[in-house]
Formats: sequence, C-alpha cells, structure tokens
Amino acid sequence: MDFNEWEGWYKEILETLGFSREGDENTALLLDKILDEKGCLTIEQFYDEIMEKKDTSKFIVVGAGPSIKKHIKYVKENYDLNDYLIVSADGATTAMLEDDLVPDIVATDLDGKMEDLLAANSLGSYFVIHAHGDNEELIVNWTTKFDKILGTTQSKPVGHLYNFGGFTDGDRAMFFTLALGCTEMV
Repeated sequence: MDFNEWEGWYKEILETLGFSREGDENTALLLDKILDEKGCLTIEQFYDEIMEKKDTSKFIVVGAGPSIKKHIKYVKENYDLNDYLIVSADGATTAMLEDDLVPDIVATDLDGKMEDLLAANSLGSYFVIHAHGDNEELIVNWTTKFDKILGTTQSKPVGHLYNFGGFTDGDRAMFFTLALGCTEMV
C-alpha cells in the first residue's frame, strides 16, 4: 500500500487511540538499525523465497481469538493446505503449533508467546516483524534471535522497513498477503 494512501487512516487511528507517531517512528528507526546490522530480506527476496516453498497466490490467514481452535480444525478438514500459503497473526501461532500446523509466514510485533514464535521460525516460518511505539523493548531483545525476516512499520517506511497497511497483527497479515499478490484469501 502506498504510504500516502495509508497515512490518513494511520493519523485517524493514532488520534482515536491516543498513540504517538513519534514513538512509532523512533521504534521503526531502531528496528531498521538492528536489521541493517543483522541482515534482512527485501520484499523481492521474501517473495522469491516464499514462492520456492509454495508457488501459489492463495493464502489462509489465521488470527488469534476465542474460536481459533474451531477454525483451525475447519481449515484442516476443508482445504488442501498444500495449495495455500498459511499466515499466522502473532498469537495464533501458538494454537497452530499445538495443532501441528506450522505457518509459512508469521506477522508479529513480538508480543506473542516467544517460545512458540521462536519454534515456528526454527521450523521454517518466515517472519514479518513490526515496529510500533509500544514494542521497543521487544524489538531490542528479540529481533536478532530470528532468521528469514522482513521489517515493517505503521509509520512512514524507513531504510529496510516497509508499510503494507494495517494496524493489528491480523490486519498486517492480511495486507501483507495482498502485497504478495494474493488472489484468494481464507
């Protein structure tokens, strides 16, 4: 998503929820610095690598919520998971791993169950790590522990970071699939 298109929504969200744009921008600069030192994927590299894993434009996006187990069961029973790239929104990763389902991609601001996020990464999940004003400490403490990562921000993109749109992990997961050329989303 073009930042100019997103910025109006972003300003409205900040105003409504009382969040600081400055905090978002500072954490974005911090994540960019960490990724510059650690190394990260560009969107083109991410796309190429994920398409080597599964060459498809169909996605299943799994968000956290009280009915997640029921929905995971439904998806496993009604879809051929080999035909879809599976994207989890942060906290949904735990439930997916409990049901022996490893997401292809995890969209996270790193506030989920860290043990499960690290496990998913070690099992092959690619990570879209998001910087915002409330997760600076998590960014500093955990980003370097992950491989196969792409950085995002909800503020203006800087350096290695992208802004595909969205404000929650689930929103960002959905918008990210669109950036990857999604033609079908479950």
